[in-house]
Amino acid sequence: METTVREIGERVVAALEVAGYAELTIRNYRKWIRWLELLARKQGGVYTLGLGAEFASMTTSPRTGEFSEQRRRDYGQLVAVFDSTCSPAGSIFRSKSAAMVGLLPSPRSSPRSWPHGPMRSKNCQAPGLMEG
Repeated sequence: METTVREIGERVVAALEVAGYAELTIRNYRKWIRWLELLARKQGGVYTLGLGAEFASMTTSPRTGEFSEQRRRDYGQLVAVFDSTCSPAGSIFRSKSAAMVGLLPSPRSSPRSWPHGPMRSKNCQAPGLMEG
């Protein structure tokens, strides 16, 4: 089943809200999801691991033309969450109202301690997200 960036993004934002993340964090995720959605237009909005890898590699700041460590971390974190929907379990959610399991840091943790490093597989389409 093909899942769009918009569908996954809506679930990610909902999970962040339920988990009690700060509004600034949620706004940042929405911004990154919009950028990913623009990139996904070339393939009908469908999320794939290849698209995620391309997005995560976009680490050059358009403003300065230089590598951005912040962009690498931010985009890598978003892609790790999106890529998790391609795992054998097929879901990062236990139910509609549950927070993401193990992929996003606790709202109280320091951003420096957040996990990074999305998994990679070329042909995985994101299966449907499990609903509770």
